[in-house]
Amino acid sequence: MTITNSTLFLLINTIRQIMKKMYLGKLVLHWCPQCNLPVLGETCACGCNTQKVNITPPGDIRPAFNYDIDYINNTAIEMFGAPLIATGKIAILNKVPSDDRMEEIIVDGAALANIRFVIESKKWVLLTRMEGAVRLFPGKDKRRKWVMIDASAVGPISGGASTLAPGVIDADPEIVPGDEVVVLTPEGRPVAAGRARMNGIEMVEASYGMAVRTRWSGMVEFNERADKQTWDMVLNANRHILNDFEAKAHKFIKNVSQSTNRPPTVSYSGGKDSLATLLLVMDCIEQFDMLFVDTGLEFPETLANIDQVAKKYDIPLKRSTAGEEFWDSIDTLGPPTVERRWCSKICKMEPISRLINEHFPDGCLTFIGQRKYESEGRSKSDSIWKNPWIKNQIAASPIQNWTALHVWLYLFYKKAPYNPLYEQGFDRIGCWLCPSSSMSDLLRIKHTHPHMWNRFEQKLKAYAQKNDYSEEWIDYGLWRWQNPPEVLKELASNRKKYN
Repeated sequence: MTITNSTLFLLINTIRQIMKKMYLGKLVLHWCPQCNLPVLGETCACGCNTQKVNITPPGDIRPAFNYDIDYINNTAIEMFGAPLIATGKIAILNKVPSDDRMEEIIVDGAALANIRFVIESKKWVLLTRMEGAVRLFPGKDKRRKWVMIDASAVGPISGGASTLAPGVIDADPEIVPGDEVVVLTPEGRPVAAGRARMNGIEMVEASYGMAVRTRWSGMVEFNERADKQTWDMVLNANRHILNDFEAKAHKFIKNVSQSTNRPPTVSYSGGKDSLATLLLVMDCIEQFDMLFVDTGLEFPETLANIDQVAKKYDIPLKRSTAGEEFWDSIDTLGPPTVERRWCSKICKMEPISRLINEHFPDGCLTFIGQRKYESEGRSKSDSIWKNPWIKNQIAASPIQNWTALHVWLYLFYKKAPYNPLYEQGFDRIGCWLCPSSSMSDLLRIKHTHPHMWNRFEQKLKAYAQKNDYSEEWIDYGLWRWQNPPEVLKELASNRKKYN
């Protein structure tokens, strides 16, 4: 399918509008030049002053697990003929604004590339930066998706100019318009990276026109450090910072518990944030209950993790379930949308209210793993609040100012039994068909849990047929909104035109 100029304009404008709102908290990622490790502050445990890493807000950084590194490297090999992340290296991922899902890839203190999920092709694409380009093209080996320019064009292009066909002396003949490519000097040194506007043969033969539109440019040095990295090493480099965050969380928990004078509980969802919260509360409060609401839309791995955690830490578990409420309601109400999340009230709020009224008729205090880096709404939330739908509960978050990397390092430190789905390509755990999910997440579920997805897809197809919606309404995830973003409507419309 061809992407029109109007679609590209809508995409760029959408991302720009989102980025204006995405400073949800302080950007905390630094790098220790001596240990060559990520640090969440200005000083490493070794005593060395760290260097701030320039990342895109909101900066909710997280570890790249083996699954993440494998799909990044497989994408790099498919596109450029070489892996991006060397064996023995750790990587940090940072989710950034996009029309679906895109993450910055940080290795050795530098952002090497963005990896973006493209909805129309249902594939991941690597948008390499110059730090990544020199790793993909370290010498004269041309590999794949390369464009070689004349020496006279190196200066302007390294300064940000796009690559014009008259300056191209050679190119990979497999390049097609729209491909991500790396522009090389005659010596094979990367000087720019961007999007091909011609095919490889045209670039060499054409006497005029733009061959490559530059996205990133400049000539950077690449002296790869041979030192190996492990997450235990990262944990040790950040131990002093974690101790400080842990101490502040403990103080918060004790103060809130004493001042509210209500029975303490912890809301446990099977996700990383609620697990970190649970461990923090365990250090401060001797007796408390664990609350879990089965929305009827939980992963089986999540249900298993709930029982595992309750048993391991010997914590009383109080459950409530929505049963088949979602499936009984969807035919009438339609799929939930970002603007109209009827599922939250029926499947979550009402069951938790029943649970609290049954076991805590005079109310309770509930510690919840909420963090401001998760969303604009949560960034504006206080650390203590009351949900109008749950009148008998006071909620409090001891990890409101933690990034995902703080949480993960704390779980590694505690050797906690986190949900295995995180190591299988999922960065969030919750109701698996949440309308806030990206298409990449939903397609991952279709692959890993086909029996769950097929049940939902049948409901979508029936609703689409009833309302005379096109198949693009399902394929492009337009069902997730009452009024879908213009860029997605444009993509869906274009597919109709070109099919």
